[in-house]
Amino acid sequence: MELREAGYMAGHLKSVGLFNAEQLRNAGYMAGDLAAHFSLEQLKTAGFDAKQLKGAGYTAGQLASASFGLEQLKLAGYPADCLRSAGFSAQQLRLVSFQVHELKDIGFGLGDLSDAGFSAQELKDGGFTAESLRNFGFSFEQLRSTNFTAGELKAGGFELGKLVSSGFTASELKDAGFSADQLHRSRFSLRDLAAAKFSCNELKEFFSFEMLAGVGFDAKELKYAGATATILKAVGFNPAQLFDAGYSISQMKDAGIHVNEFMQSGFYARQLMAEFTLASLREGGYGAEELKNAGFSEQSLKDVGFSGEALRSAGFSAHQLKNIGFTLHELILVGYTALDLRKAAYQIDELISHEFTPDKLQGAFSEAELRLAGLTAADLKAVGFTAAQLRSGGFTVAELRKASFTAIELKLAGSSVEQLRDAFFSAADLHGAGFDLDRLKAAGFQAAELYKLGFSTAELRAAGFTGMETFRLRLCAKRQRIA
Repeated sequence: MELREAGYMAGHLKSVGLFNAEQLRNAGYMAGDLAAHFSLEQLKTAGFDAKQLKGAGYTAGQLASASFGLEQLKLAGYPADCLRSAGFSAQQLRLVSFQVHELKDIGFGLGDLSDAGFSAQELKDGGFTAESLRNFGFSFEQLRSTNFTAGELKAGGFELGKLVSSGFTASELKDAGFSADQLHRSRFSLRDLAAAKFSCNELKEFFSFEMLAGVGFDAKELKYAGATATILKAVGFNPAQLFDAGYSISQMKDAGIHVNEFMQSGFYARQLMAEFTLASLREGGYGAEELKNAGFSEQSLKDVGFSGEALRSAGFSAHQLKNIGFTLHELILVGYTALDLRKAAYQIDELISHEFTPDKLQGAFSEAELRLAGLTAADLKAVGFTAAQLRSGGFTVAELRKASFTAIELKLAGSSVEQLRDAFFSAADLHGAGFDLDRLKAAGFQAAELYKLGFSTAELRAAGFTGMETFRLRLCAKRQRIA
């Protein structure tokens, strides 16, 4: 070690005869340092391994001649081509885990690799085609056991019958390029072919449209394949499905589809107007409201037999029905209210003559109109009109008193104490309604009337009555006590 560090070359040290290869190796000299001065056998004996000797420039063939094993040479990093050049066979290289593609790339043929024991799957994975393996002698069964696709086996020359019998599905065979006709003749079922995604157009030559519909082809696919609306109606498709597939209302009508079938499938009346008469639409089940929304007039709906009640429910006004000949009596029978009829220009007296009671007229006419029509305050009070409402409608306080409104109600409705007195409410009534002494005196009530209500002479004098008036009251009261 000291001599090496001192700069002595391996050749100098060997030449003096004092050191062998092992000693120099132990001193730190590399195989490359010693290769020019010792034989390969000496270096191997000194303990240098295959990787170190490869680094010193020895070939795989030289190391193999020196009895280094194939595993050692592979671990040393010699590639497959060097090992092949060293005389190792494909079989030997396979045993140290070289793959097909590595051996194929360095020139081993299919025969070499097959003889080396590689399986059909390994040969396929290594890049050999089904055709090359078949030509070499591999059986169909051996190739089928690999993951060759149906298309690869077809390209390898195997016939459809063999592929079918080996279990390939219709979908796999379709992907391999076989036609619907070929697979149909190979006894695949319609369901198999449909699952393989053959189009309706491809299958229509062998199967009826009804059968195609039965395995899931929709109306659009069947239409594209040439099915008419008549055929698809017979198969069982409804109008909505046919419409979505692209058939027109006219085509469906020609196919014998009736209005009620369209209605049950969710079609609007306006979609059918161009092909069907209003009478047909009504007979098919469309109601007055749907037909009104489609643009039909009240007159046309009446002409095809819709009743007044149906027209009212459809949203036509009383005025519209009046204009097409319905009488007031008929309009009342179908349920129009007083307000509806007023908007139709009927007068209040016409409604009263048809037995509209005050409660039905309420809300349609003002209190003043009801009063002018001859309804009394009592009539209107009975259906809930307040004193204030009736006062605003022009009823007098006297009329309201006659209708049994109280002084309190009339006071709250804005009647003055004078108006209430003129309507013959007593001082007691008005005092009970909350009018004070001053208001009662101002309304013209006499001291005697007010004294009877319990006001004292002092209160009466304070309210402005004269001493003489109050003296008379005291005198009368004294005489009453003596009597």
